[in-house]
Amino acid sequence: MTPHLLLLAAILHQSRACQEIYEYFGTLDASHVVSNYTLNSAGTSCQCCALCHKHPTCQSFSFDTRSLRCTLYDKVASSTDFYRQRESAHSAQYFLMPARSRSGEFCRRDADCVTPGDLCRGRTCTTATTVTCRDIHRAGPRLPDHRYWSVLNGQQVLTYCRMEGGFGGATLLLAYQSSGVTPWSYGNLQDKPTASPSETQDFSILKYADVIRDHQTSAEYHVWIIAKATSTLPETQQNFTASRSLSLLGTKRYLLSSGLFTAVPDLTYDIAYLVFPHITTNCTTLYSTGNYDCNSRRALVRSDDRPWWPFGAQARDTILIYITE
Repeated sequence: MTPHLLLLAAILHQSRACQEIYEYFGTLDASHVVSNYTLNSAGTSCQCCALCHKHPTCQSFSFDTRSLRCTLYDKVASSTDFYRQRESAHSAQYFLMPARSRSGEFCRRDADCVTPGDLCRGRTCTTATTVTCRDIHRAGPRLPDHRYWSVLNGQQVLTYCRMEGGFGGATLLLAYQSSGVTPWSYGNLQDKPTASPSETQDFSILKYADVIRDHQTSAEYHVWIIAKATSTLPETQQNFTASRSLSLLGTKRYLLSSGLFTAVPDLTYDIAYLVFPHITTNCTTLYSTGNYDCNSRRALVRSDDRPWWPFGAQARDTILIYITE
């Protein structure tokens, strides 16, 4: 085998050991940089991986697909110290070396975690059995709104998290889009997954609502309903602070006057008609905050038409439901 082929074989062999965290684009602080390399026009992350293997203190690296720059780091990133790029600015792919991750640092498999007792959950070495957007926000309060790996009911789940604007790590439970391809039904109301959850496509992990609610022991939890702006209507938000005795998977109607939840801001006719979000029965309105199950007014999800929320004759193209425990 020629020297060129030997080198190529070595790079390919080594590249298999470099592990990428899906959609986690970003960098570490300059204080953790041990070396930089700019590759030629044919450069790839495989070459960065070979360079990291060769460097005695390299634990992870980023590869900027625009500048073709490899940046080697002396540690594996965590939510606390990772400068994650916004979705609109993805360029720096991030990779970690196997079996180098300490508690709180990123990982791909259990064998990556070197601290006794840690397992790789939500792509992070931890002893926790549940990981939510709020947990990630607590570890990295400057992280942007984006997709993050959570662990819910023992499952690795890619979730969309609102980290900014006072949401403090809220998990997107449901996104209704009038332009969705697959119609909504009772069959997919609680579980309508997508490979890359976002606010701009149909999505539901409503089935995990109680898991997230019960992750903390506080007496209350928060639910945000957001009706995105249309050509004729402004964006409308309402924040529910609810007793943990209330479930977003319930079918019973609890009026605002029950005292089991509050809603901010107070919208027109709330005192008479606003109920906690609930699943209806045998209606084209599937999920609602209205006191009349099959009415389109105050509907959140409908199977036959756009929901009217928060009032009648205000058809919405996008409804979002967030939760934070």
